[in-house]
Amino acid sequence: MRVIVWGGLAFTIFLATTLIGPAASQEEDTSPGCSFTYFDPSCSPSGWISFILGDILLAGLLAILLHHLQRKNNAKIDDTTQKIEEILRRENQSRNRRVIFACQSLKDGFGVILVSIGLMNMKLRAAKAGDDVSALIFEQKETMGRAISNSHDAVGKATEGLDPMLVENIYRLLTRLDSIQPDLGTGTGFPEYDYIKDTIRGFTDSLNTEVERIKEGQ
Repeated sequence: MRVIVWGGLAFTIFLATTLIGPAASQEEDTSPGCSFTYFDPSCSPSGWISFILGDILLAGLLAILLHHLQRKNNAKIDDTTQKIEEILRRENQSRNRRVIFACQSLKDGFGVILVSIGLMNMKLRAAKAGDDVSALIFEQKETMGRAISNSHDAVGKATEGLDPMLVENIYRLLTRLDSIQPDLGTGTGFPEYDYIKDTIRGFTDSLNTEVERIKEGQ
């Protein structure tokens, strides 16, 4: 395109110099035999030729220049748009990876909590009045506490990609687990054991569904 533009410009200058130059040294219509269809350097250009040189060729050249500039500008816009789309695509992939990792961390945390409360449930049911229950379940209680803390961090990282209602319900469960006093279940088992177990399993299924949805959308 650049070659065409400069070639058109050079041709226009050459043609204008060839035809108009000689005409400047003589008056209009002084040479006999001048014709619209006959080229003679001694003849001044006719009105039609002047119109072609002065308006049509100039307009054509400007049209070529504008077309070239427009194509160049469109190419820059397309290139910028592609770069923006690529940045957004990478950001979306990065966000999806963070959410998937957070979901996996949550499921791991829930697994640790389930094991911990399951062991405490068995020990509490077998415990009798007067037993040192705190020492009996100390290890499992500490493990559950760390898992709850880690799960808090994980759900915070997954907030941007998970259903807000699911996130809120998980926070509620973790807060509820934090407030439970396992020692009160001496002889009966871990407080609210069945409810907590079923709720965690439901959350795990929801997290699996969310991960599958994210992977399908990639």
